[in-house]
Amino acid sequence: MAAILSRSGRIIARIENGCSKDRQPPVCDRYLPDLFSPQQWRILAKQLGLTPRQRQIARLICLGQTNDEMAVKLELAPHTVRMHKQALYRRLRIRDRIGVPIRVVIAFRDGALGQGGGDER
Repeated sequence: MAAILSRSGRIIARIENGCSKDRQPPVCDRYLPDLFSPQQWRILAKQLGLTPRQRQIARLICLGQTNDEMAVKLELAPHTVRMHKQALYRRLRIRDRIGVPIRVVIAFRDGALGQGGGDER
């Protein structure tokens, strides 16, 4: 658990230091999918009050997928993906996709996953 928390701290630092509006966060393409199991994603989504579709969108954002890639994967229109993303941003109280992995890692670190999550420090 300490290794995951240490890694999550490094991820947050990389996101905060390496992201700008012009480019994709350097961390999204590799770290978060490996950091959480599908069960942990479901628990985290429930704790954050996300719908199943918002959970899917959040996970794909953390994978570094574009709107068009998400639309193909989820078999939705790109406009529908944008609408789900906007609902996700409102739910998480963030402004853009960079905030999604930050919010997920912070929620994990702060114990949103209960015993199997970030409670152990």
